[in-house]
Amino acid sequence: KKVAFQPILNPRIYRDIISSQQIGRLKQQDNGFIYLMPHLDIILELKYLVHAARLPRGMILKEDPLCSHISVIYETEKLSHPVLEVGKDFMFELKDMALVRTESRDYLILILESQGLLDLRKKYGLEEELVYKGLHQLPLHITLAHTAF
Repeated sequence: KKVAFQPILNPRIYRDIISSQQIGRLKQQDNGFIYLMPHLDIILELKYLVHAARLPRGMILKEDPLCSHISVIYETEKLSHPVLEVGKDFMFELKDMALVRTESRDYLILILESQGLLDLRKKYGLEEELVYKGLHQLPLHITLAHTAF
């Protein structure tokens, strides 16, 4: 099922971070989940931006900096061989902030672009867009906040 995005970018607040190149390191959990961990300085700046933007009603900010990751390959996606790029750095660019509404909860996300991460997904036979828990056409993103279950 497709995901509905409602852009909520406020250029005045985000101009210092949006469209600037950022860097993160590719990591892998024991269950096979592969993600990009942005450097701590960008995570702290993102938290400031979320506070400045005022969270939509009912949203809970993800407080743990380790939660501010970029999902690259979900553990449910089948790979034929190990991802050799784990431990390497990748560049990304923040593009927009959006509210994503699903049947179970809403999410405040930062949409980003990274040709390197898209090329990585293609190299391992995956579609560019993420598919997670039945949701299709998910762009690369960082989840900043969500509503309670």
